[in-house]
Amino acid sequence: MTYTLFDATLELARLLGITRTGVATGGSTTTLLDSDKLSKQADDYWNEGSVWIVSADGAAPEDEFSRISDFAQLSSTATIEELTAAIEAGDRYVISNAIFTLDQMIEAINTVLRALEVPKVDVSSITTAANQTEYTLPAAVVRGLLRRVYIQTNLTSGDYRWKEVHTWKLQYGATGVQDTLIVPQFSGGYLLKLEYITRHDHLYDADDTIDESINLHALAIHAAVAAINQRMTGEKLSKYMPVQYNRFQKEAVENPVIGAIIHEPTLFNVVNR
Repeated sequence: MTYTLFDATLELARLLGITRTGVATGGSTTTLLDSDKLSKQADDYWNEGSVWIVSADGAAPEDEFSRISDFAQLSSTATIEELTAAIEAGDRYVISNAIFTLDQMIEAINTVLRALEVPKVDVSSITTAANQTEYTLPAAVVRGLLRRVYIQTNLTSGDYRWKEVHTWKLQYGATGVQDTLIVPQFSGGYLLKLEYITRHDHLYDADDTIDESINLHALAIHAAVAAINQRMTGEKLSKYMPVQYNRFQKEAVENPVIGAIIHEPTLFNVVNR
C-alpha cells in the first residue's frame, strides 16, 4: 500500500495525542464549521493548528490537510488554508491545536526520512551493446551508493535469469557528471540490473508519496522522537515532554523503520535535563 505525507502527519499527530475527531456541519474551501464539537472551545483555541479531511465520500477534499489561521467560537468556525474543494456537512475531519504545528510535524517526518537509506532496483536503464564495457549510470544512482550489478542471461520475458556480475567498478565523473559503470564485455541486447540505495525524497505536499519499503507506524514513532526533541531544544520543559520523549525513544528502538536503515542511530538523542 502506498502512503502519503497526509497519512504520515495524521499518524504522527494521533501518536502524539493531540487530535480530536469530528463531523463537519458545513464549510467551504477556506472554512471548517462544526456546531457540535467546535462550539466548546474559546476564540483562537485552534489557531495555528491543523485539519485533516479523512472522509468526503471519496472525493476532494478527502486526504487533504490544511493549516488553521483563526478560530471563532461563536460561529464554531475554523479559518483554514484553501483546499481544492469545499468542506460539506457530513465530511469527517481530524483537528489538532498548535502544540505541534503541521510544519513541525512535516519537518520531523523529513528529519527521519533524510536519515534513511532506501533500497532501489533499476532494471531498464542500461542495455548492453557489442564491443562496449563502459555505461553511464542513471541519474538516480548517486556516487558510492551502487551495491550490486546483475546481467540478464535469458532474453525470454519473465525469465531473465539474472546472474550477478562481481567484476564491476566505477569511474567517477567530474562534478555534476554521472559516474561510469565499467563491466566485462557482454553480448549486445541484455539488460543490466542495478541494486542501489538512495536518500528519500523530501516531502512537502499532502499527496507526496512515501517509499513502500517504509513502515508508516514506525516512521511516525521515530518522527515523534524528532518532533519532541525539536520542541525540547531551547524551551522550558513541561512534564509532558520528557515522559513522552522517553516513551517514544523506547518504542523507536523496538520498531525499526522496516525496509530501510537508520543511517545515524544517535540522531534523535537528547540530553536529559
